[in-house]
Amino acid sequence: MSILVESAASRRARKRRKTLITLLVVALLVFLAYYYAKAVLDGPKAAAPTTPTTSCSTTTKPVTNTFSLNVLNATQRAGLAAATARTAGQRGFKIGRVANDTSRRTITDAGEVRFGAGGAANAKLVTTLLLPGAKQVQDARTDVSVDLVLGDGFNGLTPVSTAKPC
Repeated sequence: MSILVESAASRRARKRRKTLITLLVVALLVFLAYYYAKAVLDGPKAAAPTTPTTSCSTTTKPVTNTFSLNVLNATQRAGLAAATARTAGQRGFKIGRVANDTSRRTITDAGEVRFGAGGAANAKLVTTLLLPGAKQVQDARTDVSVDLVLGDGFNGLTPVSTAKPC
């Protein structure tokens, strides 16, 4: 039987290879631990938003400043028409008259949208963007102006995020 004697140079070379392999394995484990921790902390990725399937154009802002919006208060709450007109103006509506309702009608709902024959499309826009569910009342006026009459059930205009122009 023969005994193999290893030289000092070959022992050092083997030791360097073992050290290098160990360092590579440790580096790989550190990288994987970092990647896993980052994935857990970031949480699941949000799905890409889908395109709406309706025919509503989200890129076109409805034209709200081509007619006068009169805001009238049919309640006993002081300043209600002024505050509502200010908000509607901030949303792009051209505000006309702000006053108490002179018709002296009692409105128990949130409000009414009054308009003439030429203002039907404008009334629909006001109802949709500002006060959905408001009763639409056509009157004898000849212009395209619209009256937003606030009733006893009025609690504020529709929030901008939920107002849909179509």
